[in-house]
Amino acid sequence: MNIIVLLGKSGSGKDAMQNLLIDYFKKFEIVKLTSTRPMRENEKQGDPYFFTTKDNFLNNLNNFIEYRKYTTLLKNVKDEWYYGVSKDGDYYKKLEEQTSMITVAESGAGKSNLLNLLLYSIFWNYNNGIDSKIDYTVLIDLKGNELSLYNYKNTKFIDNIEGVETIFKELKEIMYNRYKIMKETGDKKFKGLPIIVVIDEVGTIGTYFDKRIKDNIFNDMIELFQKGRACKIIFMIFAQKCDSTNIPSNVLTNIQSRVLMKTDSDFNTNSMIGTKETIEEITLQEVANFNRGRAIIKDGESSKKDLIQVPFISENQHLAIVKSFNYLK
Repeated sequence: MNIIVLLGKSGSGKDAMQNLLIDYFKKFEIVKLTSTRPMRENEKQGDPYFFTTKDNFLNNLNNFIEYRKYTTLLKNVKDEWYYGVSKDGDYYKKLEEQTSMITVAESGAGKSNLLNLLLYSIFWNYNNGIDSKIDYTVLIDLKGNELSLYNYKNTKFIDNIEGVETIFKELKEIMYNRYKIMKETGDKKFKGLPIIVVIDEVGTIGTYFDKRIKDNIFNDMIELFQKGRACKIIFMIFAQKCDSTNIPSNVLTNIQSRVLMKTDSDFNTNSMIGTKETIEEITLQEVANFNRGRAIIKDGESSKKDLIQVPFISENQHLAIVKSFNYLK
């Protein structure tokens, strides 16, 4: 990734040069600032700035990498406008604090990018295969073979619905055994290593034709979500929609953490994070207008909501990172 910085005095043509570069190369993206200045007629939220009030800006100074104040005189009224570079996107969660999580986003929102970044983190915690912080990982991909790239030790790849039904039965047995150990030791949380289960496009299960298998899987999921947290069986689920056709409401209710990326579905937004008023407390930009990688995270333990920007990883970078984990094979 290359970064270009344009420097110059006010009125020297920085914006004109910036627009020429964007029009010519067609692949530059701008680091957008947050601003308190009034929005102009030809502008909208997120273009060219993320607009906010002065009070909101000053109350959240810790959320900016840097900021600058300009004193203005508009219609004989002296004012102060603030511009800042947000540091949203730096989000860290300890592995032992991670709860089961669902990410919902429309196609092109950056969901696959987030999925791969989480997988990098998971396999990094394998610690060269020595003193791993993870027992093993289950990768479920029913629509393609993207996750099969992660063909490492202590990793199970499943690409058929019958395999999902089988592995969930196995996970329940493990959960019961871990509960027995916890009961014997008096621990409220299992002391051993976590098992991570990643499901890409969970809607493929929800739309499966065999109702018996589908119902068995979702019933097992509910029990695993309810009891698996204490036993350190953690799910990371990805979907384009979270309506009842794709994932039953009683399943969704038992998933503690939520990630919402770009979507034009009010149902997705309301089910994942909350009402429009709730969203406005987090960001002034509508979820339907989120740029690629923008996301709201609702923590499963604290219910705290954070606005983040997921870094973009190119296809070449992705393949190189996957290859760098070959020592785990």
